[in-house]
Amino acid sequence: MYAAKHVSTHAPCPLPASAQTLQLQLTLALAAVAVPINTLFGISAALLIARNNFPGKTLLLAVLDLPFSISPVVTGLMLVRCWAVLGYSGPIGAIRVS
Repeated sequence: MYAAKHVSTHAPCPLPASAQTLQLQLTLALAAVAVPINTLFGISAALLIARNNFPGKTLLLAVLDLPFSISPVVTGLMLVRCWAVLGYSGPIGAIRVS
């Protein structure tokens, strides 16, 4: 209802402008590579599933539907539990962020 004056709604980015530009360039470059690959995979998988009957078709459909049925938050929590230092994989498979 009433917003106080001089209150920022977000924190300033601690990175210098050059690092922010590099991050944006990396994101755009990866998207330029990932989108065509995902498009080719998606079209080929759709044609394979729609036109053919093969062993494991229901399993493939289940795997492809999994991202739509599981919340991204649950998926992130699962990945943290699996790959964190104190996760299921232990310190051997842990991803350390420094």
